[in-house]
Amino acid sequence: IKNRAVDGKYINILLDVAYIEFAGDGSQKKFFQKFSSLPENIITTVAYSMSKSYTAYGLRAGACIIISSNEDMANRAFDSMKHSNRANLSNITHAGMNILVDIENDEEMKKSYENELELNRLLLEKRAKVFVKKAKEIDLIHLPYFGGFFISIPCDNPKEVSKKLKEKNMYIVANKNGLRFAVCAVSEEKCEISPKLIKEAIDEVNR
Repeated sequence: IKNRAVDGKYINILLDVAYIEFAGDGSQKKFFQKFSSLPENIITTVAYSMSKSYTAYGLRAGACIIISSNEDMANRAFDSMKHSNRANLSNITHAGMNILVDIENDEEMKKSYENELELNRLLLEKRAKVFVKKAKEIDLIHLPYFGGFFISIPCDNPKEVSKKLKEKNMYIVANKNGLRFAVCAVSEEKCEISPKLIKEAIDEVNR
């Protein structure tokens, strides 16, 4: 695609990077460079989560970052999103916005935040490695894990499997086509025993 006028068509690429701070050592952010010099008819929007990246999960604050080689296109996209978001969702919490501004304007606070973020990232990584290792040992199938708060486990009858696990005091989210395990909310010890419990429940429900 050479210019914005090709067949009058436009491409909008949406990048969901909600968990980007928990998906590597920072080198993963280099991929943003690939979107810096695209043709004018390609606009990139980045869905960014402040509440996750700034360890304030419950505040539900975030942003949509627009990348375009054409300023007018970027402004039109911004205006469209601003009006539709205001009409449908109103505004994000002031507490979330204030936290972001306060941290970025205070070097000492920012350093403290970065240290806390790194500790949380390493903790999450450690838990996930334990879960993935144990899952592999017992042939529990799960989607590839590259980072983030959750590990997805495809299975039949997920609601029934979830109910079965509740009988063992294990609470897991049932989706349409599987289960979602929250490594962000479970200790390393429980990440170690959970794959076996999940596998047993899946086999029992679907035997």
